Amino acid sequence: MPVHRLRGAFPHLMCSIAGLYRLCQLSWHTVICVLLDKSPSILYSPIHPDKLFPNSYIFALRCALDPTNCAKLRLTAIVPEETEQEITGGSMLSLARLSPGMQLLFLFFAIPLSAAIFTLIGAFLNAYLFDVSLLDNPTLLDQIDQPNVLSALKLIQILQHIGIFIVPTLVFAYLIDRKPLQYLRINKSAHTISYIGAVIIIILALPLINWMITINEAMVLPEFLTGLETWMKGMEESATGITKKFLIMDSPLDLTINLFMIALIPAIGEEMLFRGVLQRIFANWTKNIHLGVWITAILFSAMHMQFYGFLPRMMLGVLFGYLFVWSGSLLLPMLCHLINNGSAVIFAYVAGVDEFMDQDESLGTAEGETLLTLTSALAIAGLLYMIYKKEKEKRSTA
Repeated sequence: MPVHRLRGAFPHLMCSIAGLYRLCQLSWHTVICVLLDKSPSILYSPIHPDKLFPNSYIFALRCALDPTNCAKLRLTAIVPEETEQEITGGSMLSLARLSPGMQLLFLFFAIPLSAAIFTLIGAFLNAYLFDVSLLDNPTLLDQIDQPNVLSALKLIQILQHIGIFIVPTLVFAYLIDRKPLQYLRINKSAHTISYIGAVIIIILALPLINWMITINEAMVLPEFLTGLETWMKGMEESATGITKKFLIMDSPLDLTINLFMIALIPAIGEEMLFRGVLQRIFANWTKNIHLGVWITAILFSAMHMQFYGFLPRMMLGVLFGYLFVWSGSLLLPMLCHLINNGSAVIFAYVAGVDEFMDQDESLGTAEGETLLTLTSALAIAGLLYMIYKKEKEKRSTA
């Protein structure tokens, strides 16, 4: 039974044996020492001095008080768990009381701090495990063909993903709700049919994704943004080169590491941050769930710093966002993200990197494959409607 705050009570307050026995029987877990207002129907809480709570919130009063303090300190109250969640958001340092803008500001500082900490951890581990210095070697990417450098980069990739996406999100969720997994909707499951339909959607989406890539490649920024476009394309080429090196797998161990690094960790971390937190912040800020989905999807795509993949990745973000909205479960978009990334890793392992890059990008864009792309889009629309209906039925019968 965690005691959040007992203001000035211990010198004058002694629980009776009967009171202690009653406390042990209760499922309530937060003890709050309250001061009684002049009106006996209103209670003052030191935790939230700006709020007054009616007696109906207070349960199980069995305490023996020093009679000299009866005028001020009248009782010790047990507040039920659901009431505490309503009042404090489940945390004494609750971010739930802050505006969406202030919540974003918290993340703006928390994410870089966490990323820096995990990058330093990775630097020390790489120096010890692989004899690779990340802090004073600016040409490290040029040495990626060396096995120890490649291993060091994979380790830093894993740690940075944890530091950027998972840790700040869990901290944020805990400061919103004492049960962070409940806040993130990880403890809730979608309809079984929805999982099956979502997996099929990801498999069928490849021709449509490749078609969107061709549209994306045809886009040209205005002349005054030529410098930005050149920089983005350079980043795209650099990322593609690193990805190819990462996807060279000579053993089942290499496959396992890549599935963990490229599929599992991003599926968990990115969905926690973007759908679990940011989408809800933007939806609350704009008072519009659709704007929340689309703004988050744009940020999700922009974060990957890949110009030619911006449009299809944004649409994947939209898909993940609506799956989260309809199901109320973060597990559904996590599964889609995992299948999307994991299937690419497995295909690269089975077919080889070069074959994977050629086939993966050509399906749906070759001459005469327009019907395939159109069929893919129609099938996905039908499956999305099915998921929407199933989740709506599940909510209505819950």
